[in-house]
Amino acid sequence: MRRLALSLLLLSMLTGCWSSIELNDQAFISLMIIDRNDDGIEVTFGIPLTNNLAGGEAAGSAANGQVFGYFSRTAPSLEEAIQKVQGDLSRRANLGQNRNIIVGRAFAESGITPILEMAARNPYIRLNTNLFFVDGYAKDEVANSNVVSERFLVTILKKYIEHRTVLETSIKDFMLSKASGGDGLLPIITFSDKSKGAVVGLSSTAGTGGAAIIRNGKLVEPFLTPQQASVAQSIRNQLGQYYFSVQSPTDGKDVGLYSTSIDVKTKIKNHTIMVQPVSEVVVTGNNSSINLTINEDIEKLEKVIMDDSNEQLTSTMEVIQQSGADVFHFDRYYAMKYPKEMAKLKDNWRDFYKDRLVIEFDSVVHLRRKGATVRSFYNKFITENEDGGDGS
Repeated sequence: MRRLALSLLLLSMLTGCWSSIELNDQAFISLMIIDRNDDGIEVTFGIPLTNNLAGGEAAGSAANGQVFGYFSRTAPSLEEAIQKVQGDLSRRANLGQNRNIIVGRAFAESGITPILEMAARNPYIRLNTNLFFVDGYAKDEVANSNVVSERFLVTILKKYIEHRTVLETSIKDFMLSKASGGDGLLPIITFSDKSKGAVVGLSSTAGTGGAAIIRNGKLVEPFLTPQQASVAQSIRNQLGQYYFSVQSPTDGKDVGLYSTSIDVKTKIKNHTIMVQPVSEVVVTGNNSSINLTINEDIEKLEKVIMDDSNEQLTSTMEVIQQSGADVFHFDRYYAMKYPKEMAKLKDNWRDFYKDRLVIEFDSVVHLRRKGATVRSFYNKFITENEDGGDGS
């Protein structure tokens, strides 16, 4: 009887599904697209069409046609537009599964703060939702694109973030930046035309295209090029595998490399921001006479790489600085080091940041692997033959 009473007591502590919603009654939003037009804000939900997904078939196949649908409505406010789209759906929209929001140019120019306001008050919108930018009317660009390498576009966006192909910027990043002006960077998604498509005959395919600068929550010019966006990734310690080449210190011919960001150290000294990106570099190709078994030559090559890195970092930072957007939030470092001065500069920080703040870079490069051969194939097979050797 004691055991039975104890069991009944434990059972009374179990809860039931008092507010459950059947899966068949939910529309899982995988992508949200936000544009602005003459009538207001247009919200587009990207939803997998579960009734068209054929179980057990190859990726991208469908039983009755399309496997992904877009539902759009326009209203004066973001919330009203979302409600209108919900009114068109036969199922209840589930925003909890969404990890990607794409904004169009007109909406970004007017300000992305409506997204932050809604995310701060709506528990179903995750703060780690990734933000992307399309230079145009985002809905038209996305809806007319073709997904080639994956089943859904959202999978491609997810892979871009996982593999550090693009800058990782979330709603949380911009919410934290509001205290210092609402500045940041948005990764740009591009859509190529037919001549550049990955598969012959398709109208357009998705790709990456640099980064957009956001100042005080609004889009400003210019855009960062893909190379400059990669430099910004290195400052944020988000750079994945990046291929590039430099001129050899021995004869000026190309040496191919790729690098991976390891760490970034940022400090302030004598009113100067000091940024030190640390990266590992691997040699992928060598058309020069440099001998990678000699430490002196390796040190010379590392210096060339570091000088090239510092030059790119400095030129990219100049572009960002001249826009007046403190996208890396150097104001926080300045405020911690010089709180009294920052109190005086607070209202004029953007002018000080743009015209007077000195930012210096000191790249550190570690050359880790030099490849299976330390001498250039060009010198082995071509130069030696031209000099009368047998090329062996």
